[in-house]
Amino acid sequence: MITLDSAAAVNALADSYWEAYLEQNPTTATVYGDDRWDDRLADPSPAGRRAARALRDATLAELATIPDVRLAVEERITPGRHAGPPGEAAGAAGCLRAVHRRSRGPSRGGADDRHDRPPRIVAERTISQAERLLAVAADESPIVTGARLADGDDARRARVAAVVRDVVNPALARYVEALRGPYFAATREDPGLWSAPDGAARYRMAIRTWTSLDLDPADVHQIGLEELAALDADRLSIARAAGFDSVAAYRAHLASDPANQVVAKEDLVARANEDIARALAVAPRWFGRLPVAPCQVRPVEPFMERDAPPAFCYPPTIDDSRPGIYFVNTYDLPTRRLSALASTTYHEAVLGHHFQIALEMETPGLPAFRRLGGRMVGSAYAEGWGLYSERFADEMGLYRTDAERFGMLEGQAWRAVRLIVDTGIHALRRDRAWAVDLLREGAGLSATDAGIEADRYIVWPGQALTYKSGHREITRLRTELAARDGDAFDLRAFHDAVLGHGSLPLATLARELPSWVAPTAG
Repeated sequence: MITLDSAAAVNALADSYWEAYLEQNPTTATVYGDDRWDDRLADPSPAGRRAARALRDATLAELATIPDVRLAVEERITPGRHAGPPGEAAGAAGCLRAVHRRSRGPSRGGADDRHDRPPRIVAERTISQAERLLAVAADESPIVTGARLADGDDARRARVAAVVRDVVNPALARYVEALRGPYFAATREDPGLWSAPDGAARYRMAIRTWTSLDLDPADVHQIGLEELAALDADRLSIARAAGFDSVAAYRAHLASDPANQVVAKEDLVARANEDIARALAVAPRWFGRLPVAPCQVRPVEPFMERDAPPAFCYPPTIDDSRPGIYFVNTYDLPTRRLSALASTTYHEAVLGHHFQIALEMETPGLPAFRRLGGRMVGSAYAEGWGLYSERFADEMGLYRTDAERFGMLEGQAWRAVRLIVDTGIHALRRDRAWAVDLLREGAGLSATDAGIEADRYIVWPGQALTYKSGHREITRLRTELAARDGDAFDLRAFHDAVLGHGSLPLATLARELPSWVAPTAG
């Protein structure tokens, strides 16, 4: 029988863990508008890592003292959200052991630990970005422009700028100097995790950490090849309908078509805003619950645009002082094609990450650990939903033209290529140049974006697998539930159920979703 004491103990443990986690990770708190630790940064030293490990060990030990009774679904998910493979997902202790394993995962050492020596390209990118940040005038630093200061508060703004000039920038300069020294000399020339000590085992752990699934790299690689072949056929159909005999030829046409480009950064932002408005106008037909937090579009800041992806989403604050923010990258503007923007917007903003993140934050009854700590579960659920949203936007009739539909398929192919490239680099010993070529040819990325993306996969082993892994699972569940319920299948209820319980391990979603989605009456 369920006991109130056990349910309360689970939620109290989640609350205490999350509170301590935020104190150890103050920038995460700041992102969500919690300013209690704005005067400090996380401690990456050995002492800081020991403290993080101690928090996880203590939480796991306390979890073991909670009576093993039949908890309600949400209280069972709270301690179980981090578990990946079936069998662990149902057990509370197993799930926090997964958190514990993650703390010992691919980044467990310090600068003096050979396990953590990064590939050389990572150090080069870091040095380059830091130098560009140092070149920004102190009063124009993102630390100043991003501070939550009242309009006209020139005195406080000047104080922040002085701290940037006298404290932050000298420290950043010392950091660059340290990277250029023996640290740089010790970096790994081969980009793949296979070249690190225990590389194969660490990559399997990275896959499990990011996707919550125990996947074999060779199998994932093959899935990517098969998905890409299917998408090649779909793209070729659109290309031929437009009068071109190949995907490459149609892609080249879209790249050079003036009607598919913008001439000013403001135009790209305006088009993204228009896409968001069109999606919101029809969303109630497909979703029973919509987020309260608005979504604002901004260009990526100049200091980081050269290394940033085409777009990304930033969560709203918990006190509503800042909306969700959809950043679009306006660097190298001639390569920012309108045919690709729509599907990117539906992934990152509305209907994708902004919907998922804002609804997660606005779900009543869940502890803060569940509403705000979604990244701790890996990202297969979140990125799977984003990719599902790109494809579902086609069902909603949101794409204006076949060119935008082609852009959506290019995005789907990009995520299939990620399965190939990530496993190729980290398990099959392929190099960066091969990855860049495949991203350009298979997914249609520009040379700029292909280089950025390849380096991103090098930095984050396994993260690139989350998109297709999550998308395939959500699509599979929808297909199975539609077959189960027939004409009584309620797609709005399906979407609300998928988004109504916070971020979940894919195994947990698969186990619980069938009971959450009830067929329509009559």
